[in-house]
Amino acid sequence: MELDRLKYQEIKLKKTIDDIQVVLMKSDEYDDQINQLKMLQKDLEQQFENGFTLVSLLYNLSHISSDLGLTYLSIEPGTQESFEFYSAFTINISLIGSFQQLIHYISKLLELNFLITLDEYHMKPVIEEQNASYNHIHQSQAIQLEMTILVYRFE
Repeated sequence: MELDRLKYQEIKLKKTIDDIQVVLMKSDEYDDQINQLKMLQKDLEQQFENGFTLVSLLYNLSHISSDLGLTYLSIEPGTQESFEFYSAFTINISLIGSFQQLIHYISKLLELNFLITLDEYHMKPVIEEQNASYNHIHQSQAIQLEMTILVYRFE
């Protein structure tokens, strides 16, 4: 009986040792993940300190376009370039509206509480087949605006 009890304790200890080894092996992976999360947290805290969040900017862009009756075709956050004292984010936007709506959109865009520049833009008339889905705009007035904006954030 004593032998069975000792054998049971030995098996239990071996299992515990194996479990500890597995935890120790996974510990390095978890440490890497925790470090990545800490870096992400620092980045997010810095963005909040600087008053810049991509989410709030995209929300503002969407809100302005819906208020003006514009139709978004796409909005795509692009690349980020870091310089000595600041970062620049690109955002590509494509939307449809009348000329007056589009100019008003650009005006509202530049009034936002972000440092924004209009990097590139192209306007072209919407062809009649596409124009059928934009009934709120007179057919001869529908224009597609494709633009790239730069949003600056100081670090």
